[in-house]
Amino acid sequence: KKNGQCRCLVVTGCLSQKFGRELYDSLPEINILLGTGNFLQLPDLLRNNETGSQRFCQVGKPDFCYPEPGKRTLLTPRYSAYLKIAEGCSNCCSYCVIPSVRGRLRSRPKETVLAEAEMLVREGAKEINLIAQDTSAYGLDITDETNLARLLEDMSAIDGIGWIRFFYTYP
Repeated sequence: KKNGQCRCLVVTGCLSQKFGRELYDSLPEINILLGTGNFLQLPDLLRNNETGSQRFCQVGKPDFCYPEPGKRTLLTPRYSAYLKIAEGCSNCCSYCVIPSVRGRLRSRPKETVLAEAEMLVREGAKEINLIAQDTSAYGLDITDETNLARLLEDMSAIDGIGWIRFFYTYP
């Protein structure tokens, strides 16, 4: 920031969720600090802070879940896309901070996940990478018959998907 290469410093994610105001107050270089559930505000906040002169801090309850599928900007090659199927974790392992910074498990509705997969395929994705903090727990918080196996079955029926991979599974 001192030599002009950075006008606006943004901090968001688990670190900001856990330490919030304490982190913001200790580092005056931070312009915008957002918790794990507040990052969708970022485009508007950046537009309103083009000069980098304002400061903003918001850390809410970690209860965010991805909205209905919409236009996405892929950070991967067009043929491969990551698809978030759930947020948070309900395991509360003694060594892990995820439940306190991401909240309890919140699975996205299967129809929403399938609609987003179809959209990604229409945009050229051949490989869909399913991710969550605990992918194997997908659907356990939903009262119907939704689970990872059923999701994979339904996804495999989508024309154009060559590979479905899933990451971060725990027995």
